[in-house]
Amino acid sequence: MKNKFNKNGRVKIAQSKNMKTTKHIKFIFILTIILLFNSNVFSQIGRNTSALLGEVTTADDCSAEHQAFNDDIMMFGRIAVSTQAFEECVREKVTNLYRKCNGDPFYDSSIEDQIQKVIEISRSLNNVHIKCTGGSGNASSSIGEYGRLTDESFSWGGWFSGVYDQLGKRTCDLAAGERPDTDNCRWADYPWPYSQAAGIVWHEVMHQQGYTHGANDQINALVNCGYAGDATWNFQVNTMPYIIGNCISDIIGQSGNACNLNDCDGSNQLQTITHYNGTECKCVNDPAKKGIGILKLDNNQLTDESVKSVNDWIGGWRIGIEDNLVASGDFNGDNIDDYIVTSGWGIGILTYNGIIWKPIVVQPNGSGFGGWNFNSRDNKIVGVGDFNGDGKDDFVITSNWGIGILTVNGSTLSALMIKPKDNWFNQWRYDASVNRGKDIIQGIGDFDNDNKDEILITSSWGIGILELRDNSLYSIVAKPNGTRFGSWNFNSADNKIKGVGDFNGDGKDDFVITSGWGIGILTVTGSTLSTLMIKPKDTWFNQWRYDASVNRGKDKIQGIGDFDNDNRDEILITSSWGIGVLELRDSSLYSIVAKPNGTRFGNWNFNTVDNKVKGVGDFNGDGKDDFVITSDWGIGILTISGSSFSALNIKPNGTLCGSWILDKKDNIAQIDNFAAGRNSKILVQKKN
Repeated sequence: MKNKFNKNGRVKIAQSKNMKTTKHIKFIFILTIILLFNSNVFSQIGRNTSALLGEVTTADDCSAEHQAFNDDIMMFGRIAVSTQAFEECVREKVTNLYRKCNGDPFYDSSIEDQIQKVIEISRSLNNVHIKCTGGSGNASSSIGEYGRLTDESFSWGGWFSGVYDQLGKRTCDLAAGERPDTDNCRWADYPWPYSQAAGIVWHEVMHQQGYTHGANDQINALVNCGYAGDATWNFQVNTMPYIIGNCISDIIGQSGNACNLNDCDGSNQLQTITHYNGTECKCVNDPAKKGIGILKLDNNQLTDESVKSVNDWIGGWRIGIEDNLVASGDFNGDNIDDYIVTSGWGIGILTYNGIIWKPIVVQPNGSGFGGWNFNSRDNKIVGVGDFNGDGKDDFVITSNWGIGILTVNGSTLSALMIKPKDNWFNQWRYDASVNRGKDIIQGIGDFDNDNKDEILITSSWGIGILELRDNSLYSIVAKPNGTRFGSWNFNSADNKIKGVGDFNGDGKDDFVITSGWGIGILTVTGSTLSTLMIKPKDTWFNQWRYDASVNRGKDKIQGIGDFDNDNRDEILITSSWGIGVLELRDSSLYSIVAKPNGTRFGNWNFNTVDNKVKGVGDFNGDGKDDFVITSDWGIGILTISGSSFSALNIKPNGTLCGSWILDKKDNIAQIDNFAAGRNSKILVQKKN
């Protein structure tokens, strides 16, 4: 049989006759493609056998070379199917071309529902099992049922091993009559055959999910699909398997024409078109790979800003599966937030500037930073702030030896101060051996409104606030347990500091403190602390009953932020009853939101039993803070709307945010203003 191709390498599948459509009859697909191996591309494509469609396994009949080639094909398909361009192609073609075949899933549903369902199943997390031989024609599979959770499976035909010998050869001059079998050449330029082969795989997956084209020839397909006598219907144009397969082929083919596919800084990325039939390009990560990503809210849709895979390099830092993303801040003063990462090897400060990932600092264990000998095994980064007022963030680091404040200095770090344990900072003896060395840094903030951050610290002795002076720390507050701040009797044994913020809008930070007795907000006054408010348990704050005995006193302060854009911070709080936002009014708190479990915020059904607040930030740039919430079901970004919350976006686990597959095990490591722009973004990590 003569092979037939169009210019983008999309397959035209010749069909056998006498095929009948039944729910589980095997379809034979004569998939006329010749697959290409390109050695330059091959070296950049990962060998990880994990796939967007779950785990990819190959049968014993696949050689190591064929397994690797299947991995490459799957990577191209996974990247293509994760793009917005794919969604746009599916929407256009399903709307304009799709004419349902008898037996197709959602036969009586609206076009919009069918579009959503086929995109969803194209991104299924099912496993895929591939046989390299035994298929009829070029590939074959069977008809299954939509939503099946068992493996997708298909068999390549006999051509698969035969074409392997042609891979890497020059492209045939078809106009001159050259052919691979006689002229030692291949059919088409890169990215063919990846474009075509990936389309075939997803074509087969559509069959496994219940979509059919009736038969492998036009005459029988017309009858079996319900279009007998209709000359306008064609099974290779109007059916879902062809539409999905062709969209994937189109995205890869168009990307090859418009983009430099392999011009990305990661080994598991391709540069693809951002819109169907467009010319703008973006590097897209293979969604199957573990690694790190920055997620953002774009037009109220959670998507990826950028993703990097494990084992990719950011300068001299190799991304590892056990990296610890410990803190974030603007460490080089460029108005873009960076993040600190540590590993068993050392420490890095890395950033994404909206275009590329860049290293700021990469240093191994044993490096000396102005007298501080860094060792990730016992050093702890315990706070970030601008302690010297130079406009860039520094960080506090501790060890069994002492305490330091480190700052970026070129491509390394230098020490603003380092001091050993038992050192006196004015009236505060740091990590004093007489107190069994139990100092805890509780928070960072500008507590005295001097445009520099200070350290809020407690010990078994008492509470203090330390500020940087010259090359040491100095206590502006140091008070022992038993000191009364207004009516609050401080005791570090049972007092807990729950958050720092400017609750009264006076320009300096305060802090929330709780105990078994109640709740308070304390602020610096001279060389001591005073109370902005204190209230006992069971007090009603408008509609919120604090730490109510009827709820077994399980209120949890989940975050601090300016949730209503009034230039003052509020308290995000949950209990076994529900969720609330409390603001300071006069000498008490007042609930501006108080909603019980079971309340729906948009389509998010709130329940404190399994909902977890993961962080606070302004994700849509409207000037008020929102918060990230997760559950076993998925992730949401909620914001205040009147006296309730609304959802800016929610997504279930297992779906894509750009090329990031959401998973309940994802580590939401940091929330900050990563990349360019004012909006907060999520630094997320996939370890397992």
